Amino acid sequence: MSEAHVLDQLADYVMGCLDKDERQAVDLHLADCAVCRAELHALREAAGQLAFATTPVNPPARVRKAVMRRASPLAAWLKSRRPEGRGGLTRWLQAVSPAWAAVSLVLILALVASNLLMWRQVKQLTSPTEVPMRTIALVSTQSLPGATGLLVITGSGRYGTLVVDGLPQLDTQHQYQLWLIVDGTRTNGGLFSVDSDGYGAMVIESPMPLTEYLNFGVTVEPVGGSPGPTGQPILSGHL
Repeated sequence: MSEAHVLDQLADYVMGCLDKDERQAVDLHLADCAVCRAELHALREAAGQLAFATTPVNPPARVRKAVMRRASPLAAWLKSRRPEGRGGLTRWLQAVSPAWAAVSLVLILALVASNLLMWRQVKQLTSPTEVPMRTIALVSTQSLPGATGLLVITGSGRYGTLVVDGLPQLDTQHQYQLWLIVDGTRTNGGLFSVDSDGYGAMVIESPMPLTEYLNFGVTVEPVGGSPGPTGQPILSGHL
């Protein structure tokens, strides 16, 4: 083990995502490095708070089944994207208990699948001055019974995830587009599609902290998105 710190590996270490050789190397480094041991302690404290970052909910059975069904191919996709020897994350995802609240599970899967920096997010939870994660409900503005959405935003507003359920599956020429709205200006937040069950999830793209936007909306747009909404919103919510 070199004298360099192993800070970039500690998040995987805490979550049990390192293979045997990598974990042993980190263990050897931690034995002699007070700096990394301190960061490890802070990470473990933060990871223990993740389960309490959002209010637990009792999801509909259809949503819970859809999430668990999608977890298996997602794990395979993650394994193909990670460097050789980093298969621990796949094993961790397969071990996730279905008793978790659906919103918390979807949030974790979506963040990991999109390669967000878990290290930075859990570090935010270690500061007592940080605002807890925020959740914003999106409700149907049209005749779409059962169509719902949920925005989950980190305390800093730098990262966010959108989860939707009950939306109709679109043809190949259209996608759903999220709009971030403040002072009448609508900014593209990303494009997504839904499966045959009406479920979809994505990481939100934003040029500024999401907590600076007051309203959020979803419209149907041509594939590739539009510079501005071309139709009425089908889901909307506000901060």
